[in-house]
Amino acid sequence: MAALPPVREALRQVTKQSWILGDRMSISRQLERSPDVPSWSDGNSCFFEITKSSGDVASDDTYGVADSLPLVHDAGDIHAVWKIGTAFLKVMVPLSTAITREHVTLQALQDRDVSFAVPSVLFYGEWDGRYYLIVSQVPGITLADAWPLMDETGRNKCVSQVVRICKEVAMTFDGSENSCIAGIDGGYLPEYFLGKRSGKDWDFAPALLQQYCLDMKMDCTTLVFYHCDLSPGNVMVHMKEAGEPAVGIIDWECAGFVPKDWVRTKYLVCGSMDFELPEGSTREARREWRDRMERCLQEEGFKDMSESWRAWFATGCSRYQVISWLE
Repeated sequence: MAALPPVREALRQVTKQSWILGDRMSISRQLERSPDVPSWSDGNSCFFEITKSSGDVASDDTYGVADSLPLVHDAGDIHAVWKIGTAFLKVMVPLSTAITREHVTLQALQDRDVSFAVPSVLFYGEWDGRYYLIVSQVPGITLADAWPLMDETGRNKCVSQVVRICKEVAMTFDGSENSCIAGIDGGYLPEYFLGKRSGKDWDFAPALLQQYCLDMKMDCTTLVFYHCDLSPGNVMVHMKEAGEPAVGIIDWECAGFVPKDWVRTKYLVCGSMDFELPEGSTREARREWRDRMERCLQEEGFKDMSESWRAWFATGCSRYQVISWLE
């Protein structure tokens, strides 16, 4: 079997209006929407649709790797995201077949009719060791982009809304019946800050995560559902002329049942929840989002277990690039 191209080359343009995805599916722009296949708006007057490729599409050398569809995220050879009209295509190499897939979590959120905006699943598939997901665009701009545009009142409202969302999903999914730290379907939860690496491989087995949390003295008697990466890039803010900004949440790859103590603690130990600001910016400015979130969660009764986490971390249980994400 020939080696697969890098993930960033999984989408290949073959004609002016068509692309091949993973050498198996065809994405094309159409004048009219078909009711029989997954489709979505291109943001103008046409539509994109995805169908199974005929397998005999010849590539036109005029085009390259998805020339006209912007690659908006590229994480080495394991994760890439394209914007395709009013949707996003995500392609990744899963760490394990046991990890809960994002489309499963998104469907569960849709089924519960949560009060905030989340992406809708338009297509998903998995072949040749890669996971493919197309989701709808959530209205608004990222919190990272919205924050400089908001006054103090708007910022406080955003913090309050995200804390309310944390509480809502914790109550929406009954953690009392879930006895293990895992995804919504019982699959592995890829929370690096609670996991352990053996060699190059991570092990997110629920029993192991549970033991690590017990070692940190966290209360594991009742687990809550939690989006473990509520960073400024994953919070969408829909600015309105009047009233509160509407908040939506994207990127549910790392969401599942965790100890309630982890909800606030994650903000205290995770530097990747900082704003990405120019060199020379103050530590306070970079940390402003997670500091505000942590204080608001404290007011809502969430505990701080950061010292216990740091003591556990110092034992070498969780080494990897995670070291660069610390405060």
